[in-house]
Amino acid sequence: MIDKETFEPSLENTMYNFMQCSQMMFGTRVRFGISFKANQPGFQIYTRKFFHNYKVAIDNKNHEGAIGCNLSSTKEFVMAEKTVIKVYKQEPIQRVFEWTIPSKGKDNDIEILYLTVSPDEQKIGICLGRVLIKDHKEITEIVIYKRNRQGEFELEKMRDFEFDDTCIQFTFYKNNSNELLFFTKDEIFKFDYMNEGRDKETKYQFANPLADQPTFGVFNSDQTKLIVTSPQDILYVDLQKRLEIDLDDREEISAIQNIITDDTYFYVLANKKESKLGYYLLEVDCRCPDEDSKYLIRWSNKLDIGNCDLHLMTEDIYDKKNKDLVLRRERSIVVSYKCIGINTFNVFVIDLESTLIKYWHEGYQLWESPVKGFLLDNNDFLILSKDGVNMLALGEKPGRAVRDQDGQKRFIHSLGSVNYLKIEPTNHLLFAC
Repeated sequence: MIDKETFEPSLENTMYNFMQCSQMMFGTRVRFGISFKANQPGFQIYTRKFFHNYKVAIDNKNHEGAIGCNLSSTKEFVMAEKTVIKVYKQEPIQRVFEWTIPSKGKDNDIEILYLTVSPDEQKIGICLGRVLIKDHKEITEIVIYKRNRQGEFELEKMRDFEFDDTCIQFTFYKNNSNELLFFTKDEIFKFDYMNEGRDKETKYQFANPLADQPTFGVFNSDQTKLIVTSPQDILYVDLQKRLEIDLDDREEISAIQNIITDDTYFYVLANKKESKLGYYLLEVDCRCPDEDSKYLIRWSNKLDIGNCDLHLMTEDIYDKKNKDLVLRRERSIVVSYKCIGINTFNVFVIDLESTLIKYWHEGYQLWESPVKGFLLDNNDFLILSKDGVNMLALGEKPGRAVRDQDGQKRFIHSLGSVNYLKIEPTNHLLFAC
């Protein structure tokens, strides 16, 4: 390397002299190298083929507050930011098209609060509104886009929304995609967005109403079972049996951060148990909800967490000699959150069969700045923040070349590619940066 003060070469490292040169020098950015051999009439210049990384910054624009959703059938994903919708290809990540939502509201504080996709992926549902004090959210409009014959999304309907204290999470009704299911602290109701002359229709009235506006509401795939939560309440409901279970009383948990389901279990991430701060990830069996829940993470550490996301990941493990032979299929849950005090953003991958942590990535993230974790169908994990978009490759897939924010080629390695470093299966890998 060249010393910046003396401009003299200094020893940085040693390597095998496969170029048969007398001298080799690299610039400070380690992008270019010069080799020279004694009595040679000229010298050779080399450029670095790849930078090798586990995390790559693919965009440096401000994506604070952005949210996303997968379009699995077309291997795309949709990302919403403020009042702009963008559709990207998953691999390589490339923007396909974008548009701005023509909101009826004239206030500058109106933004996209939630985004969802219909089961057949032909419609995108969006709720617009504003964020109030104490992180309460008010929905002002519902916007639905429908895919046309060219594969692009066009506006199908925009309607004012006049129901107070409604959870921003909603879903398309499985029997009729023109109807949406919403949660309040007292009920679940259907809303026909195409029929302006029709009022909401109550689908289920809670026997144990929540104390505050719901923050999360998640159905299983056939929409017969659900969990709805507020910051201090968590209620399991079986609509067919009309069964309700107050999970916050049974498990003594509160400060619910997120929920996800795989139709067999509901996975719940909480920040408090028995009034103690920590990380608590539990699974509720949909078949036997009365049984005590099983905890995948139960750490008491007196730290607040925020911007939490849960995703389910499926990965095929191939034979090392025969790359076409699938040995097994592994199912994992990906947990991401930012942590106060130590100012980090953490991504855990937990094996659902062994309930062991496979690997854990920890990076810097200011607590006061919003961040979003988002898992693509190809098991790439995107971290959206004001610093841009950073990508992690989860699983044990082969490395590949991607373009970073400056257009440079970087070779990204999956976190599972170094599993050989584990001494025994109970170990997990920590990537700290």
